[in-house]
Order: sequence, then structure tokens, then C-alpha cells
Amino acid sequence: MIQRIKFLAVAAIAAVLVACGGGGDDTTPNFAGNYSFSTFTKTTDTCGGTSAATIEGGTDVIVQNGREITAGESKGTVDGDNGGYTLSETQVINGVTVVASIAVRSTSPGATTFNVQLSSVGTLGNVTCSIIYTGTATKV
Repeated sequence: MIQRIKFLAVAAIAAVLVACGGGGDDTTPNFAGNYSFSTFTKTTDTCGGTSAATIEGGTDVIVQNGREITAGESKGTVDGDNGGYTLSETQVINGVTVVASIAVRSTSPGATTFNVQLSSVGTLGNVTCSIIYTGTATKV
């Protein structure tokens, strides 16, 4: 009986690993290409100050090598669930650590339209604030 339970446990773990991408073929979607971004609207601002209410959209080229994503000098990866990709970078500006990220999520599998979130999180000591903008992108 113990052997059977061990076998079933190993089989279950193997099935989970394959389903999660931990084994088997890598079916990473292709996000490479040209994107047209909408105007982004500020949805969150816990920093105060005078950040813009909107950020004008534009176009960008996404380069993909396996699960690695590059847009200009920004680097990131395809998300673990293959539903999009995230680019991020960290900078220290006047002693404040700022983590800027762009999360691009498909509206449905294989779609050419994406929901996009731009976020900046600043930390100085034990004080943190964030500014978030949302918009859309179309792969053209």
C-alpha cells in the first residue's frame, strides 16, 4: 500500500510540474513585435506631488529571446503563466530607490490587444509610495 501511495504521489507531482512548465515542452508565446500603446491614465498616487494625470502613448519594439523580453534598454521576462510579460528596472535617485515596471497582459490567449500597467514604487527608509498608470496596447 505504501508503495502505491508513493507512486501516486510521484505521478501527481510529475503531472503538476509538467502543467506548470517545470517539465515537458516549453510553449512560450511569441510577444516579439511592434506595439502601439494608448494614452495611460493615472489610477493610483500615494506619493502626492504633481505627477501627470496622463502619459501619452506611442510605439515600441519588443524583442524576445526564449522567455527574455527586451524593449530598448528595459529588460524583463515572460510571466510564469504565459499570459504576458513584465519589464522592470531599479534606480536610486537622490537616495530614493525607485522600481519602475511595465506589466503587459493579454486580454485572452492569442489576442493582439493587451492591458498595460505602468508602476513606479519609491522607497526611502521605511517610507514607500507608488504611482500607477493603466492603458492598453495593440500588437501591430
